[in-house]
Amino acid sequence: MSANKTQMVFDAIDQHLRAEYKRNSYGSLSHYRLRICWFASSECSDVLPILDLLLDLSQDTDLWIDFHYANMDTTQLAQAEQIFETRLADQTRLSIIYDQTLDLFNTETLAKIPIESFDIVFAANQLPRNEELADSLINLRRLLAPNGLLLLLELIGVPLYFDLILGLLDQWWSPFNNTRALNDIQQWVTVLKQIGGFTTVTPIWSQYESTLIIAQKTMSHEILRTLDERKHQRWLLFAKNDVESLGHTITSFLPCTNYQFFDIHNSVTEIIRSTIEQMITTHTQLYIVFAWPLEQALLDDDGDLAFKQHEEIMCSTLSLILQTIHIKSPHFHPFVFVITHHAQLNIGSDCNLITSPIIGLARSLMIEYERHRLKLIDLQAPLTSINKPLFARALIQHMMNSRYSNNTSEIVLHLDTNENQVRHITWHYEMLQKHDEKEKKLELEQICIIPRQDADQQPFRLRVASSRLLNDLTWIQDDIEKKLLPGMIEVRVHSVGINFRDVLKVRGLYPHTRTFAQPNKDQPYINRDAEPGSDFVGTIVRVCPTVSFQLGDQVVGFSPRGVFHSHIIVHSSLVIRIPHECPLTHEQLSGMTTPCLTAIYSLKYRVHLQSHHTILIHAATGGAGQICIQYCQWIGARILATAGTEDKRRFLREHYGIEYVFNSRDTSFVNDVRSILPNGVDVVINSLSGSLLKESIKLLAYHGHFVEWGKRDVFDKSQLSLFDLRADCSFHIIDLALLGNQQLPICTVMLQEMVDLFTQDKLKAIEPTVIFEPSQVIEAMSWNSAQAMGKAVVRLTSSQQPLHLNIKQLKNLPKDNDIMFPSDVCNDGTILISGGFGGLGLTMSRWMIEKRGVKRIALMSRRTLIELEQPSNPQYDDWL
Repeated sequence: MSANKTQMVFDAIDQHLRAEYKRNSYGSLSHYRLRICWFASSECSDVLPILDLLLDLSQDTDLWIDFHYANMDTTQLAQAEQIFETRLADQTRLSIIYDQTLDLFNTETLAKIPIESFDIVFAANQLPRNEELADSLINLRRLLAPNGLLLLLELIGVPLYFDLILGLLDQWWSPFNNTRALNDIQQWVTVLKQIGGFTTVTPIWSQYESTLIIAQKTMSHEILRTLDERKHQRWLLFAKNDVESLGHTITSFLPCTNYQFFDIHNSVTEIIRSTIEQMITTHTQLYIVFAWPLEQALLDDDGDLAFKQHEEIMCSTLSLILQTIHIKSPHFHPFVFVITHHAQLNIGSDCNLITSPIIGLARSLMIEYERHRLKLIDLQAPLTSINKPLFARALIQHMMNSRYSNNTSEIVLHLDTNENQVRHITWHYEMLQKHDEKEKKLELEQICIIPRQDADQQPFRLRVASSRLLNDLTWIQDDIEKKLLPGMIEVRVHSVGINFRDVLKVRGLYPHTRTFAQPNKDQPYINRDAEPGSDFVGTIVRVCPTVSFQLGDQVVGFSPRGVFHSHIIVHSSLVIRIPHECPLTHEQLSGMTTPCLTAIYSLKYRVHLQSHHTILIHAATGGAGQICIQYCQWIGARILATAGTEDKRRFLREHYGIEYVFNSRDTSFVNDVRSILPNGVDVVINSLSGSLLKESIKLLAYHGHFVEWGKRDVFDKSQLSLFDLRADCSFHIIDLALLGNQQLPICTVMLQEMVDLFTQDKLKAIEPTVIFEPSQVIEAMSWNSAQAMGKAVVRLTSSQQPLHLNIKQLKNLPKDNDIMFPSDVCNDGTILISGGFGGLGLTMSRWMIEKRGVKRIALMSRRTLIELEQPSNPQYDDWL
């Protein structure tokens, strides 16, 4: 897209903003949210100039911008995300959602997006040039908000030499004759007017490049209500319908006339359930406004009973609504807006404590419900004012504008009586705000490096915060050990593969067997939560005289001491040279060590797998599972597999050609396997837990081998029946980290075998291998914890993307943070812990006593004291 065309597109956006500013009388653009959907057809170079202009606009005007970037090409989308995120590093008002699923020609995928979600929709040379054009334009129109702009870049009337460039493409020519399959300007205008819903259609013709077509959607309420996108939606209003009520007032501003009221005083549970089930079935999109908290009686001397009744009705009904939706599992999950009054504890507001239960419930349900589709809206205005049209209109406008935003799940609408305007305030807490202000004063100083060129001068490592939250992961400067012990080498780490073990460690969830409350620094390296990562590829930069490696050797290996460092010291027995003929890239290879060595050690050295064996591989789409499949196929063993979703099962059938693939989420695989192999299987590779593990053992044939890769049942000390192993069966627990920690010679042997198998093309890369830059380590950890297929890899010193390093620690931060544990609470107060007899409750209480000096703690639990002292609760002994 040329600079001239870029300016045209931005001018159209600019004119739209000016019109909206004038029409709505905004005091400033800081109260407006611009929503853009961009359908990309190629690499992101075309959108970068527009993105830079939008960033400048946002910084100059405080405008909020939601940018939805859709590209079905996985590689191009990942590349765009890397490039875009570097531009977004220092700003907070422009957010980008990356979407690989949005297909212009698939009505089902488009139906998942709420109607009228965007102010601007852009597409370039993607629409069909046949009878499907009208349907595609209708799909785009339904995404546009009233007065929104549809921007199309299309080739129209271009010179003949374009035939030499594009003439080999089938879609360039009409299927009916030998002419170009291009619509002229009049045809575009005619189709846009025929489908209706647009007030103006303005083509800006260009002879030597694509023509820009600008179509503006109507604002007429009468016309909008005739469009399909308005006809197929329904609103359920849990509110009063009195003439002076908020519920009655907002009906004038709803985008459609299809609505139904439920009054708290005369609603029946079964009618609510059946209505929601029917609406989900009969309407494309359903919206629910839950405003019963506005009607909750205020506490007084005689109001306790009424308050309790209202509280129970509200909480049970809100739960019922979401449970009904969950059971129906609709294609489009309804938006649910929970409306409260003065429930937000922000500076200068009256706090209405009686709404706390419904807020707590809503926040809990947000975690379980479809992401960003359950929203809390707190109204801060006198009760007599929230029923007025000004407030009702602002409420509906916010509901419509916030539907496809990822940072508006909790918001305050505050009536500014001085300017008679409704302002949007981000939901926040005074206590946390003060804490954030202290944090900012002690903010870390940072430097920016390019790892590929600066790593040797500025070594760095990943810092795992004491909070064990993924969002708190940071990169800091690192110190390299100066002395090399015998047998050790120093490696500059190019890239690191992430295993699920690493995700558990950085989140503090890995089930170590270590002394209660022992500091992380006193743990063996293998148990340190702050040292994730084991698999790497790198270049040797330092050697001790006793090893056979040379400076500059490129190696692959693993280390139980943690490898999220730009430079690591590792024993030479845990690495192997990468031969030049190895077909894998360094990124692919860095994610292979643990999966490959786990598979080789299990199948070759413990099970002694033979070609006549039959093997069942559970959860086979993970990294180790895929390598296990490839190894078995090389040996010639017969494979059965399980996976948790239909997409994963389809992947195993289509990519690896496995005939029998079953469900790993329940015990149905037991009968499935028995129907094929009545005598059972020779080998089970297991990563399932609980009852699924126990049922899997029963599938072993005579002299069978059960190979346990999982850790949950091991560290939970689960009991197994030896009776199920009676047919001369063996049980193997595999932990490669422990094996590597012993530095046994077999590690070197297996590394060489792994490299040989790759070189001989017996093993291939894990699919997909998703590559992240070091600045994306949080996303990488999140991706790996989301039960995704394949392998996540993080570049370190091979990265050419900017990386910010913290170079100054928070030395001035008080040793005992008094924000959550002020001295008066610790010395004179009492802390109540609900669920206090469980492992977490006991651990927290001891931490409060030892680390915060809390004098009085009350433990509340459904368990009795007798149950607390049972051996089944080992944390109790530690607590004592």
